[in-house]
Amino acid sequence: MRTVGPAPAVDAGGGTIGGQHLPLRDQVLVALRQRIVNGDYPPSERLTEDRLAEDFGVSRNPVREALRVVEAEGFVIMIPRRGAFVASPDATTIADMFAVRARLETLAARLAAERATPRMSPASDVCWTTRGWPPIGSTSRRSPSSTVNCTCGSSRSVATGGLPR
Repeated sequence: MRTVGPAPAVDAGGGTIGGQHLPLRDQVLVALRQRIVNGDYPPSERLTEDRLAEDFGVSRNPVREALRVVEAEGFVIMIPRRGAFVASPDATTIADMFAVRARLETLAARLAAERATPRMSPASDVCWTTRGWPPIGSTSRRSPSSTVNCTCGSSRSVATGGLPR
């Protein structure tokens, strides 16, 4: 009688790992990163080559190569004679990650607002008092603050940070 093994690993595109035209190591690397980030392999969990090879339906060689890469990226810690373990970020690392993320999200929002056109945002003429943000194109990047004139006739001074172009 044939036993049923684990389902083949599925990539983000919905196919099996071998279904893409990428080197097998890269496919295993993407899947391994994704599983670590998603918490499928929680922090401090031991990762053996045999288990990962079985999880991904590949030989140990691409798993070994992928483990070297995720170790260099900081996702995994290799301990001599003990194996690979999923890294556990400390409080300082987590605080640093959130600080960087906050800065990047703020910058991304500012750039998106500056580059948006009325066609991209049909609600761009909605009053900032009802939406919580000024109409698109209403602030200046060169001055530390600007006056926003809303379509309802009201106005408000808005701090823009005075970013240089």
